Order: sequence, then C-alpha cells, then structure tokens
Amino acid sequence: EPIVIRNLLSQEHIEEILAKASEDGVWPRGVGEYRKQQEQKPKSSPDLSEDLKLVAHHYAWSDEHVVLYMHNLDHWFVRTLPIPWSLIRGGMESRHDREGVPVLADGWIASEHALMDVRSIELHHYSTGGGLLTPGHIDKGSELTMSVLLSDPAEVSGGDFVTYNSKEGRLPIAHKMKQGDAILFNSEKLHNISTIESGVRQSLVVELWPSKQYY
Repeated sequence: EPIVIRNLLSQEHIEEILAKASEDGVWPRGVGEYRKQQEQKPKSSPDLSEDLKLVAHHYAWSDEHVVLYMHNLDHWFVRTLPIPWSLIRGGMESRHDREGVPVLADGWIASEHALMDVRSIELHHYSTGGGLLTPGHIDKGSELTMSVLLSDPAEVSGGDFVTYNSKEGRLPIAHKMKQGDAILFNSEKLHNISTIESGVRQSLVVELWPSKQYY
C-alpha cells in the first residue's frame, strides 16, 4: 500500500526547486509539441491557461497540465539540487518496516550506479480544470514512484492524489497531503489526480527503473 511521508521537503527546499526550475536560459517554455489526453497526434501552439503560459515545461499534456523533465541535461536535478535530491532518494528507500527517512551517503546518491535506477524526475503544474483522470493510469515500466506535493493545499481546491483499494472493488482513496509531503507507491498501482477546481497544483514525481534491470 502507498506510504505517505510527512514533511519530506521543507518550504526552503521547495522554494529552491521552483526557483531553479524557472531560471531563464535553463529550461524551455514548451518545445512546439503538444498532445491532449484524448488525441493521438501532437499539435503545436497549445492554448495554455494563463497560469501556465510562463511556466517552464517540455510538454503540455492538456491546456491545464504541463510537465518539465528535470532528469534531462545529464541529471540536472541531481547535480543542481543535491540536498533535496538526497532527501527524495533517501525517502524512496523507506518501507513500512523502517522508521523515519534514511539520508543516504552523498557518494552513493550521485554515483553512476544509483543514477542508473532513475527513470524520470518530473515537475508537474496543473491549473484550474486540469488533473490526471485517465482510467487505469499506472507508471508502466517503472518499479517505484514518489510524488511530492510542492504547492500549498490551502491555495488549491481539488487536486487530491487518488489511489484505489482493489479489495473493495477499486474504491477511490483520496490522500490528503500537506505541502512538502510525499507519497511513495508501487508504480503499477492505479492512481489519478482529481480535477483542480481553483489554484495551481505543483508536484515533483520521481520514477525508478526496476532494479532487476541492473542487478
């Protein structure tokens, strides 16, 4: 079952991540390719919501949802934000039988061996009307996923992280998270983001490849 890790990132860490991601000359504001959730072919010049037009992103999955791939540029996130990364990567080693969040050795965190596990590091922005509502959505091909809430839920209505209880006929479970909280789950577990009713939801999503690919 999913594990919610409270206060994984501090306000200072979150502000640093968002500031670095929005610096001029580092990341694009869209790369000319766009695909709505219901469409098969990409389309250019999306009519993004006003809240997202200036947000750094590689792709717009809808007019209300953009994503920035921060594992690009030779693991940019890991090199640029080593302290938040050590907390995130350490948190992904958490299990039900462990207490607290382990802080892993710096030498291992950024080692080639450890980075081979990292499939993606994504910064997601959802504006009003956005969400991740695809039925049956999973992070196919990954083994472990962590989603960290960067926005303040007091400034956003809707946008809950939702998983499903298979024992109860896929009963939806909305996980109430605070800013800086993270949810850790098996990547093959069904999950969604409920529709944002107001505000902008920001989250950081990290996926790890199956370890059996390398060991």
